[in-house]
Amino acid sequence: MPSQAMARTNPTRLPHRPHRAQRGALLLEALVAILIFTFGVLGVMGMQALAVQQTTDARYRTEAAALADELIGQMWAGNRNVDTLRTQFNTCFPTAGCPGYGAWFAKVQATLPQVSQTVNPPQVNVSNAPGSEGLVTIRIRWKQPSETGSDVRTYVTSARITQ
Repeated sequence: MPSQAMARTNPTRLPHRPHRAQRGALLLEALVAILIFTFGVLGVMGMQALAVQQTTDARYRTEAAALADELIGQMWAGNRNVDTLRTQFNTCFPTAGCPGYGAWFAKVQATLPQVSQTVNPPQVNVSNAPGSEGLVTIRIRWKQPSETGSDVRTYVTSARITQ
């Protein structure tokens, strides 16, 4: 009886050959692994492109805020009479009629993409209406260079300039 048990567990047996149905399974597994890896790499590349786009958008938004704050600072530093502010800084074209706006418009146009007198012009309104005298509203609009649709970015801020 012990000899029969030994014969079954004999280590000198020949290796087991795979069945015909299993041939090529390793190749198929390798192809599936390459496909999964490729989708992962494409996903990472897509996220990188989105991160670059979001960073660019944040940069332009920050520059728009800085330009608006710069204009409000000029208004505070100069003559704060409402009529003078309206003459100097209200939106007007040609910009020679309002020198404060003209100089600031040139900076906006040089800093932000797709801004001109006819396309996305920045707007400055100094109110002289009773109860809101000296309320300054600045609206800056621009369009990303890579976008072709009608998606226009906008930054709006308000401040009250009083004497």
